[in-house]
Amino acid sequence: MPGDEHKSAEASGGKLETKEPQLDELLITLNKMTHVMEINTKRGNSASNIAMDTFSGHPSEDAKQWLEKFEAWIVFNGWLQNVDKTVSAMQLKLEGNALSWFQALPNMTKQSTSALFKGFSDHFLSLHPTWMLEQQLYERSLSSGEGLEEYITDIQRRCKRLLKTDRETVTAFIRGLPASVRLFVIQKNPKDFKEAIQSARLAQESLAAFPSFDTGSNNIIQQTLKEQQEAIQLLTKSIQEMKAADDGARINSARERTNSNNKCQLCDRFGHQAKTCRLLNASTNMRTPQRNGVL
Repeated sequence: MPGDEHKSAEASGGKLETKEPQLDELLITLNKMTHVMEINTKRGNSASNIAMDTFSGHPSEDAKQWLEKFEAWIVFNGWLQNVDKTVSAMQLKLEGNALSWFQALPNMTKQSTSALFKGFSDHFLSLHPTWMLEQQLYERSLSSGEGLEEYITDIQRRCKRLLKTDRETVTAFIRGLPASVRLFVIQKNPKDFKEAIQSARLAQESLAAFPSFDTGSNNIIQQTLKEQQEAIQLLTKSIQEMKAADDGARINSARERTNSNNKCQLCDRFGHQAKTCRLLNASTNMRTPQRNGVL
């Protein structure tokens, strides 16, 4: 019937009107996905998304660690067998003194990846003396505003560079902690570096929850140091007094020995001199009245 055909046409027309916007949305989404895939493909072909730090040859930088990371970065990108790409990549990642060193390399060194890496190691691993690195480690401490995790990472890096044992790493770590945290960690008596880290984290959390503990522990430490200094001063004074008394006794003893060896010229006896002899005093007393009578 004509009426039915009209109704069916309206019904079918209504369905088409509802499907067309959905189809347009799907096409738009598909185009966006295709565009993103093209961009990612271009990025993957040009360079890796993994970042690689630069190196400038500063004493605070770990040349060995950087070279290991650089080599892993080269392998990941598939450039290890491509000398030209490896050389170019290193040049892009060097700065300052390190870049100057690279630019002065002979062309023969740049023609082999192994020769390039060996040249880097020979120059930068022997550039800074061990004693300087040891001193920097000894003076390293957790500075104000520095995070504990950052300090832990730096201590690990420095100790690994100097081939320190676990016990030596623990000592260096505890030495650089603030007084309140250091006291807490020492009381825990950590058996290894892992336990020392856990104790330091626990101490920091405790101090954050109870700030008065930090002040109190610092006061206790300062009072203990003051008492120790006073005890040292008292002991030093006592030693000086004992030394002075001992020196005086030696002088008196020496005088007595000297007097015992003296022989009087008047009485021929030992132990005194003529000016202190009794005979001299007696004769002087006897002459005094006569002189008074003459006068």
